[in-house]
Amino acid sequence: MATTPTESALGRIQTARSESVPQDAPRTRYIPASDWNKHHPWPTPGGLRWLIFHGHQNGFARCTRKIGARVLIDEAAFLDWVDSQPIRPRSCSRRVGAGTQS
Repeated sequence: MATTPTESALGRIQTARSESVPQDAPRTRYIPASDWNKHHPWPTPGGLRWLIFHGHQNGFARCTRKIGARVLIDEAAFLDWVDSQPIRPRSCSRRVGAGTQS
């Protein structure tokens, strides 16, 4: 049975793809931004929108993929991004003696 040029090219692409990606390689999960909180409690939807909007300033752009109007979050890249953020000491907004009356 003779194959058409398209069929043989498709076979070569599929073969090359299967040879280039190891079978045990972890695959990342892309979660739509609108569904993020079905999988993770943080950040909130408003906080996630802020991170996406300011992604080029805060480095979050490497966690997102935009396909048409849909924004997808790369879950593995998000977790790496969280780990790369500096840990800042919690600021105490209370003043000593605040809330006590004399």
